Amino acid sequence: MTTKGHLAVAFFCLITLIGCNGSPEKTTPDIPDLSLQSLTINGNSVALEKGKTATYEVDLTADTQTIDIKVGVTSEVESAFYTFSNGDRAISSTEFIPGDAITLTVGDGTNRLTITLVDGTAETSLTYAVHLFRLSRDASLTGYVFYDNDDNSIVLSPTFSSTHYDYTANVDYDTCFYYGQFYTGYADNTVTLNGDDIDNAEIFARYLEPGENIFDTHVKAAVGEREVIYSVGITREQPTETQLQANARLAQLTIDDTDMDFLCAQNVYSIAVNSDQPSLEITAKPEVDGIDMVIGDQDLTANEPITIPLADGDTLVQLVSTALNGSQTQTYSIYVYRRTTNMVSVSSAAELQQALQNAQPNDQIVVAPGTYAGEIATSGNSEAHFYSGRSGTPLNPIYLMAEDSDEDTVLRGNVIGTGTVLKLTGDNWRISGLEISQGATGVHLASASNNRLSDVDIHDVTQALRINQGSTKNEISRCEFSAINGSNAPLVQVADAETSSAGSTRLKRNEFYTQGEQPALYLAAGADSTLIEANRLQDLSTATSDDPVPLLLVHGNNTQLRFNSFYPVDTADARAPLRVENPGNGWGNNTWVYGNWLVSTQTDLLLEAETATHLYATENLARAPIALEEDYRTATYSGGSVEVDTFTPPQFQIVLADETGSCLDLEEVNEVNIVIINPCSDAQTQRWTWEMAADTFMYLRNLSEDEYAYMMPTTSFTESCTSIASATSIAYLSTKRYGYAQQWAPIQGANDEDYYLANRQNLNYGLTVAGGTYTPGTAAVVCPLSDSKRQTFLLREIE
Repeated sequence: MTTKGHLAVAFFCLITLIGCNGSPEKTTPDIPDLSLQSLTINGNSVALEKGKTATYEVDLTADTQTIDIKVGVTSEVESAFYTFSNGDRAISSTEFIPGDAITLTVGDGTNRLTITLVDGTAETSLTYAVHLFRLSRDASLTGYVFYDNDDNSIVLSPTFSSTHYDYTANVDYDTCFYYGQFYTGYADNTVTLNGDDIDNAEIFARYLEPGENIFDTHVKAAVGEREVIYSVGITREQPTETQLQANARLAQLTIDDTDMDFLCAQNVYSIAVNSDQPSLEITAKPEVDGIDMVIGDQDLTANEPITIPLADGDTLVQLVSTALNGSQTQTYSIYVYRRTTNMVSVSSAAELQQALQNAQPNDQIVVAPGTYAGEIATSGNSEAHFYSGRSGTPLNPIYLMAEDSDEDTVLRGNVIGTGTVLKLTGDNWRISGLEISQGATGVHLASASNNRLSDVDIHDVTQALRINQGSTKNEISRCEFSAINGSNAPLVQVADAETSSAGSTRLKRNEFYTQGEQPALYLAAGADSTLIEANRLQDLSTATSDDPVPLLLVHGNNTQLRFNSFYPVDTADARAPLRVENPGNGWGNNTWVYGNWLVSTQTDLLLEAETATHLYATENLARAPIALEEDYRTATYSGGSVEVDTFTPPQFQIVLADETGSCLDLEEVNEVNIVIINPCSDAQTQRWTWEMAADTFMYLRNLSEDEYAYMMPTTSFTESCTSIASATSIAYLSTKRYGYAQQWAPIQGANDEDYYLANRQNLNYGLTVAGGTYTPGTAAVVCPLSDSKRQTFLLREIE
């Protein structure tokens, strides 16, 4: 276990707050403001983000030959330099005058631009990185390598060259497969090998029959008709009679419904099966006909499947093959692990409809990349293209997810603009990674409770999401919503009326984009106990109006709105983007609005309320899209219903979910507060609160400190946590900074109240309790997020 003392020493030496022999001074150096104010490429503005210097990505059209670049900088920039390359590692730095145009010649693929800004002392600089990507019109391979099953290189004749397309190679009979790897000339070239898609630099393997084996590699440009074919003929030596008699190897081994990749010279495999799978169906093909093959006491016949029963839990299946002359045997060991869920893979709209209609608790419906257009007639519901009324349980929910989050997996209606794309009337679903489009409604949760939607993109619909008919305790997080032009239906609507209610809905870290014709979010009467936290709501229209619709309209009761950012059309005459009103029957009651941003240069008016009751607002700010904190303004409110600064935003303890008697605390070491765990108590050092840092991200502020109050890890944490037990990426308190390392995102864990605290510097890393025990004084670190219980926390509100 890593001790507290060792962690502290590593912490101080690593972050260079002090020398390892000295003491820190709590002073903040006067750092000049070196930043880009604007960056335009061929007249188009790049959307700069405060605190972000790398990497900005810009797509260029395939016919772009040159680009004109202009930059605007802050007044403290004394000189500026740029570098530019397209695969050339010999890069020189060129000085330029901000505001003057720079003309550069671009090539296919990724063009790399850096801009370095320097202050008057020449001691402080800041570098921005921009990648400009142009689609390729050419196609090629720059390298192609082959290895045999003993990891020896297979020599091609002639030696590989990008401009030569036919090759041969010879291997002995013992080489029954090869593995290879190639490198494309351009990142967007696509490659197929004998009809199979292969990614650039992917390692792949293929079986070799005795005799000649032809492998044709087709490489295609991203734009145009350019395609080249590299053909490799590998000849495997024919066997002698002695080799045939002594060969006990298999040529093929398949197990139904698994993704086992068999290689003839590999004898150990592991596969995953569903939690309730009763058996395996195994088919074997030997290299030599007539050899004996057995599993336990069951004989196998070549190319004929055999059913092998599975015991409960994980198990080992062994296939033993014996050569014709009995001199050699091969044992193929298959370790079978049971998943915690029952995976149902689908690759067609009909399969998806059936999986949804027949779903059982603990099913994991995995949707392959592609576009799925569902017929209403076969969906099981007269309104929806895809529908389920089945329910999971709290301990065994039903999962609906994209197979690959990096590939488009789109659900849509088969008739654009009609019907609901996905409707649920069941409970305990977990839906993630999908794209939903081209319906009247994207997703409808009707009488559906305890469901979670995350990382779902809903667009090109009349209304993105509707939650009503008594639905309760649904969470919507990290989703993106946008609607077609001309729609005036609220982009997302919670409840319809008192008789079509929705309770305890949580909307967190989502992005809403409207065209000025509809509210981004509407909480109707009937919406009760709704949490709206850390969302971005933006009006993308440019037209101004004397009476614009609000971005957020609240008619519900018991609503918390916190840490959201509102982007209305930027005009001095605009009405407030947030409105809370009582539509009758006592609704529009009990609303708390705090810690939000109004992003506008011309108005400070955030909130209007004339008829709402018990409406409280505090600590809301107005700011320009790019602004330093000292330039933030206090947001204003209109109407007689708003009670201003009459309450304090919640304070909370950060409690270990796996050890609820332990809380995050502080320990001062050499005048710096490091974050540790201690038994939970009333100590002020265990009190925390959120402050908004950026769209959908927050600061974690400790209430025992005034200036040095903001939690952050050492910024090299990605190199300092090879394992939780040895991590040195300690969390500590610092002054407020603009970098990403101080920005956190609470991400829902497996249970409703559990959270991972992901760090924006790298969202794959999160707050973690170091070591192997929960000993008081153990440090908090930042490590790669996993299923470790040492990374889940409860945010226990302090009354």
